[in-house]
Amino acid sequence: MADKFTSDVVKYMLWGSSSASALVGLEVGGYFLGNYLDTCFGTDPLFKAALMILGILFSILSLILIYLKLGKTDGK
Repeated sequence: MADKFTSDVVKYMLWGSSSASALVGLEVGGYFLGNYLDTCFGTDPLFKAALMILGILFSILSLILIYLKLGKTDGK
């Protein structure tokens, strides 16, 4: 019983950390890549805004996929 509880806790901690990294990583990556491209091409808010919006959309998609996988493995 304790082993099942411990494995469930570890599994949920793993899913929680991966969802947090998906939220933060994609948005921060979009910001820095957009900032770099804006500096190279001289279009200050264009790439930064577009890539941050794409980062938000991809992070939402990533969260949906993570929680769908979590639902499939629930009870195993």
